[in-house]
Amino acid sequence: MSLSVYESNKFRRWLSGIKDPTIKGRIISHISKLIDGLSCDIKPIGHGLSELRMHLGAGYRVYFYEDQGVLILLLAGGDKKSQRRDIKKAHLLYEYWSNNNGYDFQKI
Repeated sequence: MSLSVYESNKFRRWLSGIKDPTIKGRIISHISKLIDGLSCDIKPIGHGLSELRMHLGAGYRVYFYEDQGVLILLLAGGDKKSQRRDIKKAHLLYEYWSNNNGYDFQKI
């Protein structure tokens, strides 16, 4: 099954702000595995959202929602210190997605 993948502007800005090309490449590789349905380290964070955990660098996370062939990359967190705040932002972004029919999210 092919997924329709969307990303928020916040996610896009976060990813483009990662300067280390090796780390950025590994994050993109983890996301590609998620999109392809391959095994990843995923943990539910409530209300249908999940966290893609990457054990590299500062402990990067990508927060996402997946349902019925739609994958929404909501927000990414830099490390364990910001994790709690990032999870709250991910929930707010999902609520925004739900209430605004995906406005401000780009299909990739």
